[in-house]
Formats: sequence, C-alpha cells, structure tokens
Amino acid sequence: MYNLYLDNRDTHTLFSKLSSKLLKVYRKYPAIFPADESSITLCNYLSYSLKIPILKELNNQKFIWVINVFSNEKKLNEFIEKTNLVQGKDFVVASLHRSKNLNGVYPNIYINTKKSDQWIVYPW
Repeated sequence: MYNLYLDNRDTHTLFSKLSSKLLKVYRKYPAIFPADESSITLCNYLSYSLKIPILKELNNQKFIWVINVFSNEKKLNEFIEKTNLVQGKDFVVASLHRSKNLNGVYPNIYINTKKSDQWIVYPW
C-alpha cells in the first residue's frame, strides 16, 4: 500500500476536468449533493464553477451525487436504499477517482482510476 499525495495544483486540475465533463454531459442535473463530509470541498468547487446549488436536503430535484473516491458500491447502495432514488434517472454519480476493481457499479463520470494498493491523500 502506498500513498499518492496530491497538492493544490493537482486537485485544481482534477476539479477543472470534472467540472468540464459535467458541464458538457449533465446539464439536466441542476444541483449537487455531497456523498459525505470529505466531499464538501469538491462540491463547493463544482457549485461555483457550474453555477448550481449544493442541496442541504433532498427534494424532488435531479442532482449530481459527488464523492472524492468511489472505492466500492457500499456507500452508494446505502444511499439508494435510504432514499429509494434511481441512479441515472434521479441522480448521477461524479467522482475524482474510482477504484479499479468494482463489481459492475461505477460512477457515471470520473477522472482517474486509482490502483488497488493506492491511498489518495488530498490537501484538505
């Protein structure tokens, strides 16, 4: 296991790439909802660059579910079970990184694939 340390310049590049992809593909999802507390920094950047709000609570609005690293489907499945929402219909998943070995459940949009023995350390 090794750490991949990202600095502010690295994360800004990742944020910009994700924002550009979301702007082109997912304009019909006019809000953001963080997957967890560690995703707030990414949500703030996306909210500012896409000019869409961060939801504090879910309503009947479509949204982008944002997570820094999509490492397994557990958190997503818990979210779906709790809310009864449908990925791809009610919301899409956006992530900076995703794990290589997932069981057929992937974020709708992501920037990089991380190695299985890699731990990503963000500057926040």
